[in-house]
Amino acid sequence: MYDENQTFAQLQPPDYNTHHDHNEFRPAGKRPVVLTASTPVPARAAHPRLDAVILSCADAEWRKVAMLIARTTDAAREQSIDATTQSIAERIYALTDAHRLEVKGNVRRWRTTEIRLAGAA
Repeated sequence: MYDENQTFAQLQPPDYNTHHDHNEFRPAGKRPVVLTASTPVPARAAHPRLDAVILSCADAEWRKVAMLIARTTDAAREQSIDATTQSIAERIYALTDAHRLEVKGNVRRWRTTEIRLAGAA
């Protein structure tokens, strides 16, 4: 530890080789969660009201994903739907997977990718 009376040359770096028992911080009876490649990933939670707002904000014309997220955020706020930009984006990803929205590019690149209602021409 640092002592005000020590000079710079007397300071010792911490000993990183010291073993610490990390189990002391784990509550009794709790085991750590180990994720493997076979761990099932939970499905994206359906949110019908938010989906409806997203689809109502989408156009037949190509728009940036960021614009759709911004419009949806405002519309959701007006309808008292508690939604973050990330939760809206997750629902957009699910709607593109379900072919309800068409996308040109990587849907996760909000500012460069364009999106529209599926089947619009």
